[in-house]
Amino acid sequence: MLYVEPDWIADLQSQISNGSNQEFQPIQMTHSDCPFLYRGFQSLAKTLIEDESAIKVEQTAINFFSELILKDSDSPSLDSISKKAIECAYQYISDNFNKNISISEIAEISGLSDYYLIHSFRKQYGITPHAYQIVMRINKAKALLKEGENIASIATDLGFTDQSHFHRNFKNMVAATPKQYKQSL
Repeated sequence: MLYVEPDWIADLQSQISNGSNQEFQPIQMTHSDCPFLYRGFQSLAKTLIEDESAIKVEQTAINFFSELILKDSDSPSLDSISKKAIECAYQYISDNFNKNISISEIAEISGLSDYYLIHSFRKQYGITPHAYQIVMRINKAKALLKEGENIASIATDLGFTDQSHFHRNFKNMVAATPKQYKQSL
């Protein structure tokens, strides 16, 4: 069970409905057999428990609750999203991948709502904004490891919360630890 701030949900509902209603609308669905929603809830719970980066927590919460809201009502499609706005978000992440940026910050820069940013970014690039940020960080880490940089300083410089966060993400993407990668060069 989750207790969610009604104002936060109301804001997300408003974003999904393009601002047609600013007040919280109770979710009508009382239960669901949808495996997609179940996996989304599991992902959200895991992210909250593991205390991942703020952008991942925010993105996972927006993903889960937007899917729940969409399943509960008829909402507009993403087809009308401006490609230029998504490219702006992509460029902003590319320029600031080593900083702790938030979904809200990226959305504001691109002129999109949090919801539309995440879903249209995934639709256009096949990856979420947070996943793209991690890819950029790991690619930069590989280049720094080739230059002989210290693993701990790389983790800090690239904005990972700690060395184990860096290690886990590096291993997931490269299939080797940073130390193994450095030794193989």
